[in-house]
Amino acid sequence: MIALRRGLWLLLLAAVLTTPSWAATIRPGEVRVVEGRVSAVDVSYRTVVLEVPTPKGDLTVGVTLDEAVRPRIDGREIRLSEVEIGTTARLKYTRRDDRLVGLDLVVRR
Repeated sequence: MIALRRGLWLLLLAAVLTTPSWAATIRPGEVRVVEGRVSAVDVSYRTVVLEVPTPKGDLTVGVTLDEAVRPRIDGREIRLSEVEIGTTARLKYTRRDDRLVGLDLVVRR
């Protein structure tokens, strides 16, 4: 389990380091909405990683979900553990200090 957590954090670090410069310019308080494929979920740390297609290639967006966020599917709240790798999701997020924080997560069937 510890190796899995370490692996997820390394994935998130790699995502931040490989993010194109135009994507890294989100200002604190600015809100963005993206849709893409879920590539990682860590329930313990409440983190989600999406691969978002763009005209210049995929953008990796990794966030820590705000404590108030309850993921949904078809309008029904689900547990974060029910979010499956490979599914499509819409993510609303912002920057708070040095990190990206998820404000809403809607999973598509």
